[in-house]
Amino acid sequence: MARPWATDEMGEPLVDDSFLILLNSYGENVTYTLPASPQGRGWKLLMNTHDLERPFDERLMDKALDVAGRSVVLLRELAPEEVNQPESQMEELPDLVGATERTTEADASVAEPILAE
Repeated sequence: MARPWATDEMGEPLVDDSFLILLNSYGENVTYTLPASPQGRGWKLLMNTHDLERPFDERLMDKALDVAGRSVVLLRELAPEEVNQPESQMEELPDLVGATERTTEADASVAEPILAE
């Protein structure tokens, strides 16, 4: 939802995409619990700097994300037309030292790192 002060010259509300950047400066994987997107539509992976062969391979994301050490992941909130895509679009990423998609029961209200011991 556009904020009341975000308007163009004609007074029309500005509409833009919402992004989430996850940075992992730690040397090993960090699991992030993804926050709810601003419009509640969910997130799509746009870029993963750990995946050197396919850094811009787009995937729908769930509630948690493993981010490889010393890498950056860029997510974009789903557009309204992307929300009702079939579950077959929710691909699992390979279980590599990198970003992997998975479901968790953790609270999805805050992007918070969970360090493995």
